[in-house]
Amino acid sequence: MNKKQIAQTAIGAIALGLIVFWLFSKGPVAGKVIGIIANALILASMVISFVAEEKRKKDTR
Repeated sequence: MNKKQIAQTAIGAIALGLIVFWLFSKGPVAGKVIGIIANALILASMVISFVAEEKRKKDTR
């Protein structure tokens, strides 16, 4: 695995942990903040994946 794949996997693991914590948290404000952070991490992971795929396509041409 290269560095981007490792970073993407780590971001996904952190986001998964935050989502699980979000499901079981009791405070409404804490839950909203954790949900926003988890969703932002998922979005970042997807952007990293998209950029890497576009770069791979460009390099193979």
